[in-house]
Amino acid sequence: MSAQANGDATTLSIRGILTGGEIMRMRLYLIVSGVFFSIICVLQTLRALSGWMVQLNGRTIPVWPSWIAAVVTGLFAFWAFRSLRECHKDNPNG
Repeated sequence: MSAQANGDATTLSIRGILTGGEIMRMRLYLIVSGVFFSIICVLQTLRALSGWMVQLNGRTIPVWPSWIAAVVTGLFAFWAFRSLRECHKDNPNG
């Protein structure tokens, strides 16, 4: 694993660690994760904006946890797509 200085941040290179097939599986994982978390983020945001009622074991779940879930899943989606972009930069041919 090699480290490259990138301004103030240091990025780690995956070149030499993973084979071509492993990189393709990692890219697929990142795409699936990013899409999954994006869908959950959109649904949680829609629930929060529209005030959809959710009941669990007869108890009504308030709307505010949907805002937290939307932010967290949005960050996970952003992280997955950003990692995918970094993976592509690191190995553009694979």
